[in-house]
Amino acid sequence: MRAGYTDGEAIAAQLVYQGETLASLALTEGVYTYTLPSDTITLTISAAPVPVPAAAPLMLAGLAAFG
Repeated sequence: MRAGYTDGEAIAAQLVYQGETLASLALTEGVYTYTLPSDTITLTISAAPVPVPAAAPLMLAGLAAFG
């Protein structure tokens, strides 16, 4: 048993590939479930939305004040 893990608990992980697309990684969005004799593995592949820079809402508020 590894430190920090309790038997029977779900294991979760997340990978981020900056500057890559799903197509460039040869991935297709979706949820994939693999059933093994003693376990089930669920893999979710999704494209995360591009975050809006923190300054954008402030800039829009400033433009609205001029309008």
